[in-house]
Amino acid sequence: MWKGGRPYYRRVIPEKYRGLYDDKTVWLIPLEGRGDAALQAEAAAHAHRHNQEISDHDDLNPAALADFIEAVRAEKENPEAFTPPNGGSRKFWKDGKAHVGAWAVSNDPAYRRRQAAEGDLAMSEAEALARLKLAETYTTPPADPELAELRAFKADKELEAAISKNSETVISILPRWREREKQAPSTWKKHVQYANEFSKLHVGDGELYLSEITKRHVQDYVEHAQTLTYRGAPLSPTSVAKRLDSVRALLSFAASVDEIDHNPATGVKAPKDARPKTSRSWKSFEPEEIKKLVKVSTELWNGRRNSCERRSNTRPR
Repeated sequence: MWKGGRPYYRRVIPEKYRGLYDDKTVWLIPLEGRGDAALQAEAAAHAHRHNQEISDHDDLNPAALADFIEAVRAEKENPEAFTPPNGGSRKFWKDGKAHVGAWAVSNDPAYRRRQAAEGDLAMSEAEALARLKLAETYTTPPADPELAELRAFKADKELEAAISKNSETVISILPRWREREKQAPSTWKKHVQYANEFSKLHVGDGELYLSEITKRHVQDYVEHAQTLTYRGAPLSPTSVAKRLDSVRALLSFAASVDEIDHNPATGVKAPKDARPKTSRSWKSFEPEEIKKLVKVSTELWNGRRNSCERRSNTRPR
């Protein structure tokens, strides 16, 4: 929305989650981008973060959600003596050890990076819940060793799933990418278009996490691009290659800022351009186009010739 000549991201907070946000009813965040493409990417990043925060709590029953909201409030009021009201612990089980100390929970990847740089154990809300659950399986005396082992195994798998969604997504990382590379507006508009195409192909309206992308995802996108059309004709191999280059560059940036270990687009190739060299750089005129070209050029030439004749007749002799 625009207010006072300035763009804002505005979204109503679902009523049952408002306790997590100091009982606010809406998110209203000023946008800093320049141009429609930049504003859309920035708003999409906020939307992704809020979608993730909401989805992280979708599987919680009302009582569990209420407990978690109380835990968040307690942490804000007294972070040094935080003990969740559901009887959990501030200990987190990681790498086979129970860790106690500073920790930061947020679904905002940028915030987690800042806190991690300060030495905190930073994680998403889903990962925090999974770690608390896993810690409980190690700290609670088991009445049934076999059942306890099964619970620990399940909790560990839930933790792995939570960690896999702890990174940025294809859409949420776009503002950071542009801030570093400073692409021209026309180039950036194409990057946003291709990033959205790539994400929607694999998850529809969901969020494609960078940590989940494999080489197969990129290959599938290249194959998908070959089925697209422009003005009724299939995309040229050059257009397909541009899409691949854009996705490869985005993933290369993600790897450079340690969001992913490597670029999964490495080694993926665009289809070969089997057209004749002349067809790659120019296209033949249609008969009607030739007639129009001859007509216009003749009119221009005659006008120029008549103008020259008039100037010649007006010269002093």
